[in-house]
Amino acid sequence: MTTLYSISDDRTKFCRKGMKAHGGVWNPITSAWMFTNAGDHGNAVCELYGTTRPSAAQIEALLAMATDGTGAQAWDFDPSVTVPDFTALSRDEASRLLSAGYTVRRMLGTHPLEDVPAQVPSDVFDAAPFEERARRGSRRGRSAA
Repeated sequence: MTTLYSISDDRTKFCRKGMKAHGGVWNPITSAWMFTNAGDHGNAVCELYGTTRPSAAQIEALLAMATDGTGAQAWDFDPSVTVPDFTALSRDEASRLLSAGYTVRRMLGTHPLEDVPAQVPSDVFDAAPFEERARRGSRRGRSAA
């Protein structure tokens, strides 16, 4: 009797092409991918893992956000107390954290925890740009044509 290996995970819809490339056959009754070879099954599981885990670029962006303070503001955690394991996240969770981090960056800047010296507006009104514009306008001669 032939041994069948199966993968019954809802996230396989993201890597259907990879499942078929490794010899998988979809069984609509059990809602699972069926494999006759253990090697093909293992490769398909690796394909599923690679598809559902955050990419290296996502992990680097999350680490950068945790380092510059964006993560502390967006995800409500203290990086000095806990360091999150971004490699253990699913791709969806990583995308959610990145989206929250990018929103905070748009609102507060790249480094929201740094004390940026505020520009103190001067109480003196500088009329130089207006005077320059008035001088340029008065030099033009008008023709009576």
